[in-house]
Amino acid sequence: MRVVEAASERTGAKATVVVEGSNVEVVRSFEARNLALEHAKKMGMSIPGFCGSAWTVWVDDSGKELNGDDFKAASTKVCRASYPIQEAAL
Repeated sequence: MRVVEAASERTGAKATVVVEGSNVEVVRSFEARNLALEHAKKMGMSIPGFCGSAWTVWVDDSGKELNGDDFKAASTKVCRASYPIQEAAL
């Protein structure tokens, strides 16, 4: 499991952190959520928190989203979860 830095982004007080792993259970796990929050801190957020539900997609080696026949035909595929994160206001 790892953070996909190229797919993660921060805009002001909000960010999307993308975690990649072998399956849906891995990328939606407690460890994955903690990894996303830790990465948000590395992006400069002092008190990050989730501001919605994560969404998942399957991608190939190059990061292209896989659907239908592409998913069936892909020799290598990994799952990505995108976590919406927002800086807490004090």
